[in-house]
Amino acid sequence: MNITKADCRAIFDAMSDAILIHEGSTGEILEVNRGLCELFGYTPEEARQLRVTAICGGSGSQLEPALSLLAKAAAGSPQVFEWQARDRAGRVFWVEVHLKPIRFGERDCVLAVLRDIDRRKQAENALKESEARYRAVTEGSLAGVYVIQDEGIAYVNSTLAQMFGYQPEEIMAGAVLPQDLIHPDDLPLVLENIRRRLSGELEAAHYTFRGLHRDGAVIHCESFGRAVEYQGRPAIVGTLLDITEGIRAEKELQDQKNLVNVVFSATPDLLLLKDRDLVYRAVNPAFCFMLGKSEEEIIGKTDFDLFPRPEAERYWADDRKVMATGVSLVQDEYATGKGGARWFQVIKTPVNDEQGNPSGVICSVRDITDRKRAEEALQTQTRVLESMAEGVTVTDAGGKIIYSNPAFDTMFGYQPGELIGQSASRLNDFSAAESLRFAQEMVEQLKTKRILSGEVRNRRKDGTPFYTQARISALEIAGKQYWVTVQEDITERRQVEEALRQSEASYRIVTEGSLAGVYVIQDGKFRYVNPMLAQAFGYTPDELIDHLDPSDLVDPEDRERIAGVIKRRLAGEGLPSRSYFKGLCKGGSVIYAETLSRQVEYQGRPAVMGTFLDVTERRLAEEALKASEEKYRTIFRAVNDGIVVIDPERGDFLEVNQRYLEMAGYDRKEAATLSLEKVCSTDSPFTAQDAQELKRKALEEGPQLFDWWAEDRDGHRFWVEINLTPTPLGGRDCLLAVIRDISERKQAEDIRRQAYEELEQVVAERTAGLQSANAQLRCEIEERRRTEGIIRLQRDLALTLSGKMGLQETLRLCVETAITITGLDSGGGVSGGPRFRKPGPGLSPGALPRVCAAVGALQGRCSQYLPGHGGKTRVCPPARPAGIR
Repeated sequence: MNITKADCRAIFDAMSDAILIHEGSTGEILEVNRGLCELFGYTPEEARQLRVTAICGGSGSQLEPALSLLAKAAAGSPQVFEWQARDRAGRVFWVEVHLKPIRFGERDCVLAVLRDIDRRKQAENALKESEARYRAVTEGSLAGVYVIQDEGIAYVNSTLAQMFGYQPEEIMAGAVLPQDLIHPDDLPLVLENIRRRLSGELEAAHYTFRGLHRDGAVIHCESFGRAVEYQGRPAIVGTLLDITEGIRAEKELQDQKNLVNVVFSATPDLLLLKDRDLVYRAVNPAFCFMLGKSEEEIIGKTDFDLFPRPEAERYWADDRKVMATGVSLVQDEYATGKGGARWFQVIKTPVNDEQGNPSGVICSVRDITDRKRAEEALQTQTRVLESMAEGVTVTDAGGKIIYSNPAFDTMFGYQPGELIGQSASRLNDFSAAESLRFAQEMVEQLKTKRILSGEVRNRRKDGTPFYTQARISALEIAGKQYWVTVQEDITERRQVEEALRQSEASYRIVTEGSLAGVYVIQDGKFRYVNPMLAQAFGYTPDELIDHLDPSDLVDPEDRERIAGVIKRRLAGEGLPSRSYFKGLCKGGSVIYAETLSRQVEYQGRPAVMGTFLDVTERRLAEEALKASEEKYRTIFRAVNDGIVVIDPERGDFLEVNQRYLEMAGYDRKEAATLSLEKVCSTDSPFTAQDAQELKRKALEEGPQLFDWWAEDRDGHRFWVEINLTPTPLGGRDCLLAVIRDISERKQAEDIRRQAYEELEQVVAERTAGLQSANAQLRCEIEERRRTEGIIRLQRDLALTLSGKMGLQETLRLCVETAITITGLDSGGGVSGGPRFRKPGPGLSPGALPRVCAAVGALQGRCSQYLPGHGGKTRVCPPARPAGIR
């Protein structure tokens, strides 16, 4: 086959790659194809006048390596490399260069084939920015993420900080310690888990504890933590979930239902609900008012019963479309009511049943007739440019500004109209030479491409420099050339990008080291999973990302439901929520999973981002707890003592067992109405007030054990022993009363008490008899003592007088004296013997004068026998007995 020179030229120009032939000795470009001219913006003639160095991009230091590679290729060594090139407009871009020595026109040359790989390079740069995704994943996570290191908190995300009522900076700065966030009773558990992981005893830990909110409220937390190396030192990376909401979920659900009912009835918007057959099932008062009909006249009807047929057919078609696609419909349409045809904004949303199948349509309708009229009037008066968020200017061929919109004036700090007639170059942060060169290059590029975009460094009126993303296009109006510039302030974006680049390493270790699975779903595929999620299902991240459908990891019986959840998330329905399902591992085993997900924007398009937790152990523990609860409930009902659970605030009986009902005579229906006030007596100390005092002591001082006189249903009273103990039950503080019937024991105690009283009476009578005998015996002993004292007195007197008197006379005197002193009756004389009266304890005061008289008589009678004393001898009476006072 003969190929002509023209054919070769056609083939040469038809090549999609840019081709040039370079003469190594002179540096000339001998030939170029059409692809090179299009790539670099030159004509063939202009290109052949260039040197290779003219199309090299980058700095001047890159020219020498370029020439060196050309020399190697010319020497016979083909070269393949990536290089930065520069086109005619000055745009620098990446090319892949193939150099090969050839013979061209009797000269040794180099054939250079250049392929534009700038987009590929941009993709590679985009990969470098992937760390930003990790930050988006972590900061956007619905689970709290933390890093603990050196007994402090090195990092927390905003979710965790908000969970405890703090800002992340407060916690990471050390102002808040781990123990400040933990309930004192659970602090030892948490500190021990931290210690064991940091010491290497445990690699990971999963447990729950009670946390303390900044305002003192108690929150329930579930922690997943793993020991890692963070910034070269041991640390713990983990996630924290607030599971307090699970306790309040049921109440909140009821509150939401009530709120929906209130909003449904009170909102001025028209609300209506249709079933899958498009029959009206619910309407609010506003909709009834619009149609001029009652609710009863609307329920059970269709659009064909209420609206003109053309309107009804349009509504019917839209409703069917919403249910078929599962996507909400928002549009403006007109409807006919009692006031005639009006414009409405209609939002139609599909309603699905529990299996995710369409079950109807809910419509929210707002009357926008007045707004429509206002918009039509506004459109005739307002220009589109003045409503743009970007700054827009129009300059003439001489560079003078002839128009600027409000956004542009604000961006540059000028008053409206102040820039009109000014040179556009005054807004650039360039020197005069740079501004001139920029203007020239801009004009040249606009002549060939008609549009120019890129980042520009500008200067505000106050001199502040800032960056904008500028798009400049040429516009010809009435034969005149104008330049339209649209600019967007990107200063803040550049700062944010720089900050993101600096923190990307930290976010990568947090996400990759998380004990909770993290995922991003888009277009029915996993676009990102962290190692934890992949490991939970027995895969590697590469096996999941861009390969498996999320439904491949879901047990068949849950697939349809979970697919519906993902679909609704992508449609933007509802708030972030939890989902539970059975997961299917790579090996076929089943695990129980919990996910928290929400809609996000990922790479500019809607996606579902969420966290995954393997809750298999918790699920099994809950089933075991349920079995344990049933066992203890059986014991509660069968125990022989009465048991009552009491509300500590109101005193109501929350639960009673069968034994108490039998003891008090109530049936199971009546048990729901029982309280302390109802079962207490009216007699003190067994009244309701006494019971309240005992309840207070149990709550403040601890368990109370006491006897109580109880009343049954018929008013009969009986004794019980009550052990009242404060006990947490079902997540709330309660009082547990264990009641035992002690009526028989009380009767036995009464019998013992009566016998004891009778015995005491017998003992008292016997004691009184013994006391009387003892008193009589004491009297006899006293009498004998006095008699002995008299005898001793008589003996002393006898010895005194024996010297002058005869023995018989002396004895007689002594006897008389003794009788007189002791008060004995001496009527019988000596021979007759004394007659004793009842002895006393001693001489009474009245007996003292008689004793003195007797002593005086004795002195007178004895003095006549004592010569030499002249009758003046005085005999002193004996000492006063001890008994005389």
